[in-house]
Amino acid sequence: MNAVDKTLSMLDVIKEYHSGIHLSDLSDKLDMPMSSVHRMLASLVRYGYIFQNKETKRYHLGYKFLEMSRYVLDNIDVRTLVKPYMYDLVDRVKEACHLAILVDRDVVFVDRMDSSYSITANQKIGLRCPAYLTASGKAILAGYPDYELQRIISRFDFSQAPALTGTPRTAEDFYEELMRVRELGYAIDDEEAEAGGRCIAVALQIYGITSRFAISISGPITRMDREYMETALARELKETSSLIHRDLSP
Repeated sequence: MNAVDKTLSMLDVIKEYHSGIHLSDLSDKLDMPMSSVHRMLASLVRYGYIFQNKETKRYHLGYKFLEMSRYVLDNIDVRTLVKPYMYDLVDRVKEACHLAILVDRDVVFVDRMDSSYSITANQKIGLRCPAYLTASGKAILAGYPDYELQRIISRFDFSQAPALTGTPRTAEDFYEELMRVRELGYAIDDEEAEAGGRCIAVALQIYGITSRFAISISGPITRMDREYMETALARELKETSSLIHRDLSP
């Protein structure tokens, strides 16, 4: 195995560990001497492809991969690619569907498919909301590695959060909620972004990349029962996300 193959194998192993991996464990996984693995890691750290948490000593994928993935996705017309799946989703669930992107600490809604109901969700195209108030923002952030997640969460001003049930009031509360989202595979906004409205969202993988995009289903609380959201709608969103991942992967 040449040096490039070894490096790519190492990156493949590291990406599977959301909480990072120690040098000794990585050496075991790769069946390589720790000294060799350490030299490879040192080069990758120097160029920003690998990050070591100074407290835990665990290695994670670095910021450089976020930069590269964003460059790839910024050069893809995601709205055009995802629109047919959104049409199909709205046809099945009869509620409004949105496509959102994470921009810094906010979520921006970039596309929308309306339902046939006269009373529907109010997330207009171009609307910008703090990510911690939206199902889409939670779904996207839950897919980020912990070291990047902590950096983003530390920049939120939770003191400005509206006093609504379920809205995270501290960084610790929000991190715990994101861990639940990561486990469930979907996120819910229960009247946090809009009084009287509920929303459920899943993050998207596009061309095999965990992206800054999410799709969501929104509607008034009179139609968006929590049990219905967490069963039928969660299933529909996950199936749509899987189709997008399958069809738009290399």
